Amino acid sequence: MRDTFHHAAIAQKAIGVVVDDVMAFANFSTGYKSGGYNSGGGAPALTPPVSRRLFDRETVKNYELGIKSSWLDRALKVNLTAYRMDIAGFQDRAFD
Repeated sequence: MRDTFHHAAIAQKAIGVVVDDVMAFANFSTGYKSGGYNSGGGAPALTPPVSRRLFDRETVKNYELGIKSSWLDRALKVNLTAYRMDIAGFQDRAFD
C-alpha cells in the first residue's frame, strides 16, 4: 500500500468514413480512483490494525469499437457498438 498516488488519464479516439453513410470508430481511455483509508463505523481511522482500513487505487482501461450507418436513402439507421472495461483494484462500497 502506498501513501501517495499519482496517475495521468488518457483518451484516444479514431473516427473514419468507410463508405458513404457508414462510419466506423474506436475509442480507448483510462480512468483512476485513488486509494486511501476508510474511517467507517465511527471508529478512528488509524486504530490498529491499520492495514484493514487502507485500500489501494483503482484503475480502468476502456475500449470501444463501433459502426454507425444509414440505409435505404437514410430511412433505416443501424448502429453497433462493443464495449470492454478492464478494472484493476475494484473499489466497492460496503456498509456494516
